[in-house]
Parts: sequence; C-alpha cells; structure tokens
Amino acid sequence: MRQTPPDICIINVSERCALDCIHCYLDKTKAQRELSLADAEILLKQIGRLRPHYVGFEGDHPQLEDLIEIACSHDLEVTVGASGVYYNREFLDRISGKVKRLLFSVDGPTAEIHDKLRNCPGLFDKTIKLIEYARDRKYKVAALCTISNENVAYIEKLYFLMLHLSVDIISFIYTSPFGRAKNNALSVSPDIWKSTCNKIRHLRKNEPDITIAYEPVFCNNSFTVRNVCSIYRKQYMAINAVGEVFFCPLLMTDPVYALGNALKGKLDQIWYKSKKWKELEQLRTKMDICSECDTYATCGGGCFANVVKGNNVEKVLCYMYWDGLGI
Repeated sequence: MRQTPPDICIINVSERCALDCIHCYLDKTKAQRELSLADAEILLKQIGRLRPHYVGFEGDHPQLEDLIEIACSHDLEVTVGASGVYYNREFLDRISGKVKRLLFSVDGPTAEIHDKLRNCPGLFDKTIKLIEYARDRKYKVAALCTISNENVAYIEKLYFLMLHLSVDIISFIYTSPFGRAKNNALSVSPDIWKSTCNKIRHLRKNEPDITIAYEPVFCNNSFTVRNVCSIYRKQYMAINAVGEVFFCPLLMTDPVYALGNALKGKLDQIWYKSKKWKELEQLRTKMDICSECDTYATCGGGCFANVVKGNNVEKVLCYMYWDGLGI
C-alpha cells in the first residue's frame, strides 16, 4: 500500500502533435486520443485532493486554455509543455498568471540542428523569440534539452545559449531508447553520457543561481535507484488521455503497466492501494538483465522502463529524474 502522494502529476492531455521528431518515444501510428473537458474535470478534481506540487500538461490540445482554467479552479499549479508550434504571444498573454512554468524544448544551439531533430523548419527561431517574450512577461521558463547522438557534441553551445536567454531551469535529458529514438539508434552510450554529465557538472559550478538539471549516470556511487525510480520514490504520477494511471510517463503507451483508470475508479484508491504496485516491484527485482550486471549493487537496476521494455541499457538511470541529484 502506498501512502506517499505524488510530487508531480504529468497528464498527456492529447496524443496529437504537430511535430515529427526523430527522437520521439511515442508511436504516432497509434490512435491519437484526446482528453475531453468533461473527463478533465473528473481527473483534476481528484488530483486536487492529492495535492501534488504541480500538474504538467503535455500535448497539443486545442482547448489547452480551458484545461488550465479547470486546473486553477481546483487550486492546482500548472506547467505547460507542448510542441511550441501553437504558442504565440497572444496565447502567453491570455494564460499569464495561471501557469507556474512554461517548458520549451530546445535541442540545438542553431536552427539547422534543432529544426532537423524536430522536423519543423522555422521552429527554432520561433521558440527562441517566445522564450525571450516569456521572460519579458516574467514567466518562469524551463528549457528541456533532449540529448542524443545527433546533438551531444553541441552541448556546451546549447548551455551558453540558454544562459544568454536567462531561463530559470536548463534540463538535459537523456534520449531513452523508445519508439523512434530506438529505431534511429539515437541514445548515446553510457560512457559518453557519463562524460557528458561530468561536463555539465563542471559548467554548473559557474552558474549557482540557475537550476541546471541532468541525469548523472555513475558520476559517483553515493546513490541507488531507490532514490531515483518512481516505482520506489513515488515521485511521478502519469495519466494518459483516457485516464489510465502510471508511475512513469515512458510507460503510458502500454496499458499493461497501468495502475488503474481514474475515469473508472477513484484516483486515491488507485495510487495508494493498487495491487499493481507489488506486481511491478516483483517484476522489477526478477529481471535477469539487472541481477547479472556488475553494477547492480550501485544502481539497483537502473531505469524500470528500460528494463521492462527489453533495452540493454542497464547503466542508464531513469529518464524522468530530471531534477538531478545535486552532485
């Protein structure tokens, strides 16, 4: 039985996306479902009772402003992360004062790199201008930088661009091998990622006033997966467009890992009492790929999602632990 409420609730309000990113972990060939406003009211009312630190909306939902209003009516703080294609100054003006933080994806220091990864010409220039406008409007801004084999060489230039834009958070995210990222072999090797994290750690010492987050894979041996993975920390609650509840956003495309459905049952009962928790923990500890690894004693098994999906990346920690470990 779980007694710990989630710190963060991520809701994939729409599976629609105007982009065609080569590193996307979702399968766009599947049905592109969308959360209705009526179902959003049911979900957000229940989430409000759990009191997470904030609710994050992901996806290009045509009624995103209405969803923000519903969340605010239940005293929930909101972050918004969408493709950015539909963002404009008027949209930012209308939601001013209602959103805790805006999340912008910036995957390269130039239009050539970013637009190639996102398959959207002109997106880089638009995103940079919107970040500048958002900062002028006193928004808190997080830059999410998804690092892969295509852009890992430019990480320092990307870092200094974000400093120039005065964002509040720079989050360097490992490209987990799911969906197109796996098909395109975009995930960097553990050794390269470790080197990258050490480089970020060195850069971060020079900017103590800005939160610079990353996933520190084996930068030291002072942590275990029980401080990282949501199945142990219960840090993240993830809900898809049809109300299925997960402990990890990377698993939202596979209902076999759902703890339950909040549109068919009570969310607090699902989160605190779902029998699926124990089943998943047992599955987690039985993975041969983990128990046979020489680093198992250090990481405790690495990312649950990577393991259950059969990816041979046992040295790579949980993609969703984007707040960093403070090392």
